Amino acid sequence: MPDITVLDIVSVSVGLVGILLAVISLVLHRRRRLEESRPRLSARLSWTAAKDSPNGAIRLDLWNAGRSPVCLKKIQLMWGRENKETRETVSKLGFMPYDPVSAAPLATSSEDPLCECEGRTFMLPPLPPSIMRQALSQPEDRVWVAVESDTGELLRLKADQVLPFLRAYVERAGRTEN
Repeated sequence: MPDITVLDIVSVSVGLVGILLAVISLVLHRRRRLEESRPRLSARLSWTAAKDSPNGAIRLDLWNAGRSPVCLKKIQLMWGRENKETRETVSKLGFMPYDPVSAAPLATSSEDPLCECEGRTFMLPPLPPSIMRQALSQPEDRVWVAVESDTGELLRLKADQVLPFLRAYVERAGRTEN
């Protein structure tokens, strides 16, 4: 029977700890790479003075904060809820592409994906204030802006970000109506 010394036990222990640390490092590295590869968008709402909108318009700036390209399908202001018994549905208003340089909406939307660190601007079309009042009449958990791709919703701006702009829109439109 071979003699096992303290040095052998320490060597085997250090080797096992080294293998364990290498496996943990590989798992963490793989997890970070997967997280970086998933689509990530950042967004900011603001107010803009568009040529076609005398009272101004709600502007949405989107940019790709991830490493993978993102194909945008729909960007919508949504409010309400689905209820099959009362036949209620979610109301939707689509944002349209906007050129901040010329301060005018674009005629067509680009089908090109947003690459890393690339951004686009969209605006809510000029609408009667009564439509915005419908959205404002909803509880806070039923008003949001959704950004969708072919695979589903990528980003949701909640009511606390959206409602101040809807209120401002109604106030400005109300001042010009009077």
